[in-house]
Amino acid sequence: MIAWQKQGDAVIGVVSLSDGRGANAAIVGGRANPKGAVIIAAAASGAPEALPLGEAMGLLSPGFVVDIVCMQERLHGEHGLERPNL
Repeated sequence: MIAWQKQGDAVIGVVSLSDGRGANAAIVGGRANPKGAVIIAAAASGAPEALPLGEAMGLLSPGFVVDIVCMQERLHGEHGLERPNL
């Protein structure tokens, strides 16, 4: 389970990628927004790279994907999931 923290307008959590890199998941909008959830990790050049969740799913364990999508729905969805206390 990801430990989420509010940071400005985003909610951020630490994840690990299947290639061994550490990364952050950042949620800034709903699921209808392709960049509503992004994975931020260091690229080969060392600069930070932000990948939309849909492009990063192959790098995440299924548990991380479920946690990210559920938190995105809790924050920005319309299906009645309880909002977190962050």
